[in-house]
Amino acid sequence: ICTVCVVLVPPPEGPPPEAAVHTFVTMALRNIYSVAVAVLLHGGLAAADSSAASPALRSLFSLSIWKPIANVSYGINMFHFRIIMHIAYAFMRPATQEEVGWAFVGKIYVAGLAVTTACAWVFSGYFEAPMRKGFERL
Repeated sequence: ICTVCVVLVPPPEGPPPEAAVHTFVTMALRNIYSVAVAVLLHGGLAAADSSAASPALRSLFSLSIWKPIANVSYGINMFHFRIIMHIAYAFMRPATQEEVGWAFVGKIYVAGLAVTTACAWVFSGYFEAPMRKGFERL
């Protein structure tokens, strides 16, 4: 994750990297990250008699702490794009000398993530959980 932050943040002095270079690095790092997560999930979810199975990952993924995180994560996935677009549109303005554009984008992202997480938590607790219980009764 630190490598991603170092590579994607433009240098404070001098010209920013070319757009094509920035896009390529972003796409490459996202794909490398996705493959790494897929390998970990495959190791944790593979059948016990499979050569790819990892008992340590299986026990890690079976912890009960993952259930609320998964519920909120699903809600974040549903709400994040809409909320971040609304916040970005509501506060969109040209960057000034006092505030660099990247800092402004970071603030929008953090604010959007906070609002999205709160909405996902409320959705998970007050809508999704009662609906799940209702469907289990059927």
